[in-house]
Amino acid sequence: MSNKLISVDVTYVDPNNNITFQYLDANLRFGRSSVHVIQEFFGKNLTRNIIPYRNIKSKTLKRGRWSKKVEIQLVAKNLKDSVKVKMEFKVNQDLKTYATIDWVVDNFNDLIREYQEKTQPKNLSRLQMLQNRCLAIFGKTSKERSASLPDLPSELLQKITKQLDTRNRMTIRKVCRILRDAIDYQGSGVKSVKVGKDCMIIDGKYVKYRESARESCMVIYEEHEKAMVYGTIQQLMFNDLAILLKSPNVQLSLLDLAPPLPTVCHKTNVNFVEDVFKSVKDLHLEKINFKGINYEEIDTILRHLKTGVLKEISFDYKITNSTIIPPIGDMVYLEQWKNAENLCIHSHISLGSLLDHISHFHTIDILCHTFSRLQILQLQKIIDTSKTMRKCVFRGPINLFGLAKVFDPKYKNKTHGKMSYVSKIGKRFLIEFTPQIFRMMEVV
Repeated sequence: MSNKLISVDVTYVDPNNNITFQYLDANLRFGRSSVHVIQEFFGKNLTRNIIPYRNIKSKTLKRGRWSKKVEIQLVAKNLKDSVKVKMEFKVNQDLKTYATIDWVVDNFNDLIREYQEKTQPKNLSRLQMLQNRCLAIFGKTSKERSASLPDLPSELLQKITKQLDTRNRMTIRKVCRILRDAIDYQGSGVKSVKVGKDCMIIDGKYVKYRESARESCMVIYEEHEKAMVYGTIQQLMFNDLAILLKSPNVQLSLLDLAPPLPTVCHKTNVNFVEDVFKSVKDLHLEKINFKGINYEEIDTILRHLKTGVLKEISFDYKITNSTIIPPIGDMVYLEQWKNAENLCIHSHISLGSLLDHISHFHTIDILCHTFSRLQILQLQKIIDTSKTMRKCVFRGPINLFGLAKVFDPKYKNKTHGKMSYVSKIGKRFLIEFTPQIFRMMEVV
């Protein structure tokens, strides 16, 4: 039974001192052997204090029109001690609420007697019953203290933190180690993270980072939360990203990485993206996009993703010297690459080392710098033998309509057109082409 009160004053009285706790806007929940003081915390009702008792003599110390103070006799570890709890209830001007509290206090003894009859074996002596009762209420101590975070079961902490949004999770984890460990173990709860030049988009909500004076940075959450923090955009942004990815229970559907470049004010030689992933192992991620990250760094990051979960890889690396096309590197030998289903490359890439490692993909979308006839024949072989390929798109500044003649030798020289193609394993494809795009899609 719970009743909303203006305040509850609880005073512990023993031979040495008196201690008073006040709880504003509290609720009381009366049990069979204790009173729970309940207060709202982040939308959830939590027990702020537990007051155990053996019986209540209903001794009224003070009675006003809208308040009542009662004295509760407790059983101490040392039966010679006299430990009491005084409780003063202050209620709204509601006679019904006041009468309800009065009724509950008067019926405490009935609840206790009913509880004792159900739980105490009849063959126990009176002394054993008293000892069992003391241990059940107080354990091994005579002084009851307020329940704190270490006393809460881990299941309850997990249940509470699970209800918080990302912003409150990031705030609450700074309160103490217990909350930090609970949130980090459970995971951030986010599904998508996009890292831009000066902002992060977390499940569609913006966190913006703005350079300010004296090596500081302004952090803006959802256009209204602002805080001045010392550090660069890179440091703060990737520190927040590291926190979001820290838990082994994180399950992301999308991670989009387009990190900020060094500025005139804040130059850095540290690769913050790689630093974030140094502490990440087997990240559960379905789709990853890279922008402005070179192939060697992509290789390093892919190694930290959980094999078999990653479904799509996409990257766009701006090459400063367009005459030199870097090789894709060893990432094609990773299990993360071999188990992915979709590949999208929006930067110029050398097809020579790539075509041998794309036949397992379901869809590919690649920007080409060159496309030799030998590579065209190699692509045709992939289409003819691949059981998984459903769609392939090639883009580039070169004339790609020459690909069509490989799939249909009777094709007349036109720059735009459509045609059908049947692979050697019986899969049917529709081919569309222009001078800059060659698109091939399976017809089901």
